This record gives sequence, C-alpha cells and structure tokens, in this order.
Amino acid sequence: MKSLNTKVLTTYALFLAIMLIMAFVPGLGFIPTSVAAIVIIQVPVIIASYFLGFKGGMFFGLVFGLTSVIKCFTEPDAFAMIIMNAGGLKTVGLMIICLIVPRIMIGVTSRAVYTLFNKFDKTRISSMAVAAFTNTILFLGAFYLFAKDACMAQFGAATADALFKMMLGVVTLNGIIEAVASVIICTAVGQALYNFIFKKTSDPS
Repeated sequence: MKSLNTKVLTTYALFLAIMLIMAFVPGLGFIPTSVAAIVIIQVPVIIASYFLGFKGGMFFGLVFGLTSVIKCFTEPDAFAMIIMNAGGLKTVGLMIICLIVPRIMIGVTSRAVYTLFNKFDKTRISSMAVAAFTNTILFLGAFYLFAKDACMAQFGAATADALFKMMLGVVTLNGIIEAVASVIICTAVGQALYNFIFKKTSDPS
C-alpha cells in the first residue's frame, strides 16, 4: 500500500510537471491558429484519468483550465479577447464556463468512456477520441451559448447561423487533429508509463 501511494504521488507530480511545461513553452501544448488554438495538453489529462481515476482526471483537467485562464492574460487569442472584453463578473463567468469546465470534463468523459468500454476496447482509443472532441465541443459550445453576440462581432459573422457553421468547421478540423494526436500520443506514452509505474500493482483509482 505504501509503495502504491508513493507511485500515485509520483504520478501526480510527474503529470503536473509535464502539464506546466506544455502550457508555458510556446507552441508546445497550445498550437495557435487564426481562430482557436489546437491543444494537445489534454493528453496528460486523458492518461491521468486512466491511472488516477475520476479524481485524477478532474484534478488535471482543472490544472489545464487554470493554465488556459493564465493564457488569456499572457498570450490572448481571439476567444481570450472576447472573454477579457466582457468585463467584470461576466469575464469571470466566461472563464469558468468556457475555459475551466470543458477542461475538467475531459478527465470525466475520458474515464467514463474507458470504464464503459474497457471490456471491449482494450486499446482505449474510443475514450481518447471522445475526450479530445469533448474539449473542443464544450469550449466552442459555451462561447456560442453565452457569448454569441461577442463572437459574431469578433469573427464577422452576420448571423447566428453563420457563426454556428463557422464553429462547426472549427470543431471538425480541430477536433479531428486533437483526437488523432490524443490517440497516437496516449497510446504510446500511456502504455509505456503504465508498464513502468503500475504494471505490478492494482489500479490506483
């Protein structure tokens, strides 16, 4: 038990270090585009949800969300400007709804799908892909629901329908890229890490 607890704490520290590096080294965890950044920093969140369960996935999802908030101030993109220009409590609310909640849900959906399909999908590919799309869909969906007018002005969309189509295109492009990256990296890194840390112990979650 003591050995297992040590491994769990070591894993938390390892993932936290990896996420901070990915978050703050330019172009590593957040790859900027003209509309919404392509993110691969969700990879540690997905892997953590396998090794550390819902709590671990949600914790590192929260870390991801908090780094996204910091990015609003240090490297603002178009969506960050929408949040910052909202002003006052609305800015705080948009940060929570658009940046933090979708990131936390990555860990939740990844673990949930993994638990649901574990008997049928030993590769974990289904949960990796679902988690990646969860981030993109919830991120853009929150902006569409809670900052639609600001998004229309920011991106020059004449109607809500035009904005929806634009965001659907971003979801498709970014979501596919993020899902593929998640599957490739999670499969390689996750299995290697599992063999190194947890192979001879029971599931710590």
